[in-house]
Amino acid sequence: MRPSSGARSRWTATAPSIERQGRRKDAIGKGCTVFPGTRIQDSTIGNEVTVKDCSVIEQSTVSGQCFRGAFAHLGPVPLSAPGPGSATFVEIKKSSIGEGSKANHLAYIGDAPSEKT
Repeated sequence: MRPSSGARSRWTATAPSIERQGRRKDAIGKGCTVFPGTRIQDSTIGNEVTVKDCSVIEQSTVSGQCFRGAFAHLGPVPLSAPGPGSATFVEIKKSSIGEGSKANHLAYIGDAPSEKT
């Protein structure tokens, strides 16, 4: 995997063993880094997003300039605003995460909106 150069790179780096599934084509933005063992299904990932190892993103929209994982599970239908992040072993289901919000380690967020902090 060739990492993207600089914070505003136009290249997207994806590692081997990234699995892309689903009926529609997934969209991955510019300047993203997707680490090994990640599964992306029917999802859209914005610009400058980092998806760490062994994460699952299904039927989701992830806005730009945020991070996910490792071992994060998003879906179905979370909508993430720019800037938020989720850490290791976090599951977000049927929820939206507001700008500047974070879901720390070992968390489950389901059926709930999260406002800006």
